[in-house]
Amino acid sequence: MKRETNEVVIDIGGAFEMKEQDTRENIVSESFRQFINRSYHKVSIDSICSELGISKGAVFHYFNSKYDLACESLLHGFNKLWSPHLKQIISKGTPQEKLIQFIRSSVQMFTEHPTLRRFSYEVYEEGNNKTKRCNEWLSSYRDHMHLATKLYEECGVDNPEGKARILIASLDGLSFLFFSDDSEKPLDCEAVSGDLVEMFVP
Repeated sequence: MKRETNEVVIDIGGAFEMKEQDTRENIVSESFRQFINRSYHKVSIDSICSELGISKGAVFHYFNSKYDLACESLLHGFNKLWSPHLKQIISKGTPQEKLIQFIRSSVQMFTEHPTLRRFSYEVYEEGNNKTKRCNEWLSSYRDHMHLATKLYEECGVDNPEGKARILIASLDGLSFLFFSDDSEKPLDCEAVSGDLVEMFVP
């Protein structure tokens, strides 16, 4: 018995018809979809296998554990979502324009994918005793910090690294702002972006 997905044709009876690279990519993509929609602790290897019609052995052929798979899917998913924003940032003219786009893109990421930050925290917490993979995930976060630092350097501000840290901390706090806001009037993302630009762009 077979069913078709948007990405591959899978044999539910157990025969494997995906190419090896396609298999790994589909596992990572489906894992990311489930993790951001349901949370780390509510997703199981079984649920991923069930959706793809594959065995646990296929997953553990590529990943040592659920945590390893979560790290890989977080890096893959974040980079895929952030890539078009990064292109927009790079395409801007002046350093100030790039920094403005960096802020606006970050706010847009939070509003379009509000559960992404929650998944990031879950991976971080789960990885406290798994130094290697935790550091791999944190390197992606540091890349984000380094980009902000570079933009501040190009703007010619004093202490660009310190400015970048405060900016990133403020952007991270947006996830709690959006989750916790219970006012009748929903947050205006354009207004939030404008306020951040006013505060953080020299």
